[in-house]
Amino acid sequence: MGRLFDDVYCGDFNQKIADLATLSPENWNFSNETDNGILKNYLQFTYNKLFEENKIFTDKNYGLFNEGTEKVSI
Repeated sequence: MGRLFDDVYCGDFNQKIADLATLSPENWNFSNETDNGILKNYLQFTYNKLFEENKIFTDKNYGLFNEGTEKVSI
């Protein structure tokens, strides 16, 4: 474990990120981009940091971590 895409099956990751981005009024794009790159980077770097700090709970079927927002449900 330790890398988001090595550890987590994300399915259509771009669609999931687009759906997540609509839950916030934030602009999640870098200049002249429309792929929510800021949000993607945030999730990836947060996951990696929490993994290094042993703050991801895992068992045989699940992994849980707090990405730092108050209420997010996907």
